[in-house]
Amino acid sequence: MTPSLVFILFMLPLTAAFFMPSTRKKSMTRKSTSVDLDPQTVESMNGKSAILTGASSGLGKAMALQLANCNVKHLVISGRNVEALEELKLSCEKIMNNDENQVHILPCDLSDLKSAQQFAKDALAKCNNEVDMLVLSGGLSSRSSFLDTDFSVDELLVKVNYLSGAAISKEVVPSMVERKSGSIIWIGSVQGKEE
Repeated sequence: MTPSLVFILFMLPLTAAFFMPSTRKKSMTRKSTSVDLDPQTVESMNGKSAILTGASSGLGKAMALQLANCNVKHLVISGRNVEALEELKLSCEKIMNNDENQVHILPCDLSDLKSAQQFAKDALAKCNNEVDMLVLSGGLSSRSSFLDTDFSVDELLVKVNYLSGAAISKEVVPSMVERKSGSIIWIGSVQGKEE
C-alpha cells in the first residue's frame, strides 16, 4: 500500500494557509507568536520532525517560528546566511522552551545540487530518519523579461527553484514511504505567473 503523501505547489499568497490564524479560540497557549495557530495544526505537529529550506529570511523564517510554536521535536533549518539562521535558532528555542526539542542548523546552497543532496542526508539523520514534514521554501526570482534574461540566470533559477527541491525530496521521501506518513510543502511564487 502506498502512503498518502501531500505534495503541494502553492502560490505565494496561499503558502501560509497551514499557519494562518484560527477563527476558533485557542485551546493551547504557546510563548509569544505573531499569529494564533489553529489548535489542530499545533496538535498535528506536536512532537514531530520538520525540515525547512529558505529559513534565513522571509516566509521560510516565519514558517520556522510557527513550527517552533507547534512544539516540533526536531526542526532542521537551512539557508545560506548562517548568522541569520543562528538568530532564528535562538528565537525558536525560546519559543519551544523544552530540552527535548532540538533546532538544527544545516547551511545549504540550493544552487549546488550536490550540496542539496548532502543537506537532505544530513537533515534526515538529524531527524533520526523520521521526517514528518518537508517544507521547500528556498528560492530565487528574476524580474527581467525572458528575452533579456541570460541563459545562465535561467539555469540558476531551475537549479534553485526546482532541481534542488527534487534532489532533497528524493533523499527524504523514501523514509516517508517506508513509514507511510509525511507531508511535503513546496512553495512557489506568484512571480511565475505573468500578468
